[in-house]
Amino acid sequence: MAGRPYRVNEYRIDWGRISEEDFNRVVEALLVREFTDENHVARAIDGKGGDGGIDVGVWDRGSGGIERIFQLKYFPEGFTGEFRKSRLPQVQESFASAWRNHWPSEWTLVMPKNPHKNELNEVLKLAGGKPVSTDCWGVAQLDGLLAKHRDIEAAVLRNELVELLKQIREESAALVGPSDLSERAQGLQSVAEDRSLYWSTDFIVTSDGYEESYRPKHPDAMKHEPIKTHFTMSFGAEDGAIAQMVQKVLDYGAFEAVDLPHGVGKVSRTGPEWIAPYTNNDQEKFSLGTPINVPLDSEIVTLDVRDEWQFSKGRFEGKILGRTSGLRGNSIQVGFGSCLTAVISLDRLGDGKPQGQMQFDLDLDGKLIDAAVYGIDMMEALQPQAKLEFYINGQKIALLQINNDRDPWQTDSYLRGVLDDLDVVQKASGLKFVLPATLTHWERGMLRASKLLLEGYSTWLPVDGIFNVELSGGGENSANLARDLSSEGRPFMAIFPRFPFEFQNSRVDLGSVRVASDRVIASNSDDLQIALAEEHLEGFNVRVKSIAPARWRAQPENVKRDAQGNPIFVSWNLPELDEPALTIDGHQER
Repeated sequence: MAGRPYRVNEYRIDWGRISEEDFNRVVEALLVREFTDENHVARAIDGKGGDGGIDVGVWDRGSGGIERIFQLKYFPEGFTGEFRKSRLPQVQESFASAWRNHWPSEWTLVMPKNPHKNELNEVLKLAGGKPVSTDCWGVAQLDGLLAKHRDIEAAVLRNELVELLKQIREESAALVGPSDLSERAQGLQSVAEDRSLYWSTDFIVTSDGYEESYRPKHPDAMKHEPIKTHFTMSFGAEDGAIAQMVQKVLDYGAFEAVDLPHGVGKVSRTGPEWIAPYTNNDQEKFSLGTPINVPLDSEIVTLDVRDEWQFSKGRFEGKILGRTSGLRGNSIQVGFGSCLTAVISLDRLGDGKPQGQMQFDLDLDGKLIDAAVYGIDMMEALQPQAKLEFYINGQKIALLQINNDRDPWQTDSYLRGVLDDLDVVQKASGLKFVLPATLTHWERGMLRASKLLLEGYSTWLPVDGIFNVELSGGGENSANLARDLSSEGRPFMAIFPRFPFEFQNSRVDLGSVRVASDRVIASNSDDLQIALAEEHLEGFNVRVKSIAPARWRAQPENVKRDAQGNPIFVSWNLPELDEPALTIDGHQER
């Protein structure tokens, strides 16, 4: 080992005589091992070029924030007495740099000796009222960590040549006892461990072959003895679409992995001479993806659409579902309501205007009308050349402009009409509906009629509408009405105090509505004629329907009127339904 020699007592490291290089290596390995768990990751930082006040840092895996910083100082004599003048400023500057750059919750100085009380007091004073806990570690804490992680201690103290010869001699023996195979395998594992000061080797042997994998013993293993795994891709002319998808993953990351066709990807491995080659299986398939970070706290994205005078003409807010990144920039996945998901990918900010991509996925199937309207309104606002103010949690990230290289969004007129009609019905009734997958012609016509009636206009009703009329009395008036309804027909008008519209298993009250037609007949005319002949008309239920060219007209009680006082009549204006000679469901259609 480089530097000053250290003394090895049996199973003990003499911290006071260990070299600076080995002190840093062992302490970094201990701290990284001790403080890495399912919620945190500890890393040793190379200080060349400035380490920002970190030798070993502990990060929260969820938030990505740094929680604890360890600063290693190779001060075998401490920093009091004759060393105070030169070394105390180093300690103070290290803390100041860590606080200035990272704001940790805890900061700990680590030395190869137990701190003098004056040294401990100097470290405790560093906090100076700041919300940070400071401490100084020495031999006691380091020996405690070694006791927990004896494999690290053993790696430092082991006489590798003696261990290797011992294992080779044992391998010449036959497998006899029930534990021989287990002991021999463990012995081989020990030999494999000793091949490198920096890497542990795991291996597995099956009937299909042998495979090795490697774990770093030291945080700087890749620096001193690099092992590199190479993944190469080769695309043919038929793989153009896949190649574009892969490029996007490489540039900005992806929230769904891209499956590569067989033969496109290949893995190879390089490193020290003892590294085993990668046994690439020709039948193996690869997927290309990037790590996704799901935020623990709510992060709100706001897209504020501006006009040419910088006035807001659309504001849409969503919640960040995940973050990922690539070589070129970062991506966030944002849920806007329940039906629109956006992936916003931006280059890492440089000197020029932000560049990137925006991808939207609109899924209206089975969604509530409010959510569907919100999603479509957003898509209609994000047209080519639209300018957007992009915010996260109220902080402006960038001013974006959508390029002309995408087709403008055009909402289907039928879909927009259904959404607008149901929006009016919802607001008037207080009910909530989902976007229907399909509508019959009768349902579509009745939906538009309901919307117009609720808005105060007179309009048509679907021609297949049938109303029940109960005859009162059995006199001549009822007889004449029965004769007309069972033969040539007659004009008809009735007032419904609560006119119903049944939709998605709900019954909507459209209020008081007057229904009329210039010519109606009884759809149950045969039964009506029998009742007329037998003079059993009183209480008879006549099913009345309008016959062409006459149509049902409906007028709300509080109908809107023109300047002359006439009720305002509004047709459906539905291109998919003919007016006024429409017949429904298997009859004449346009």
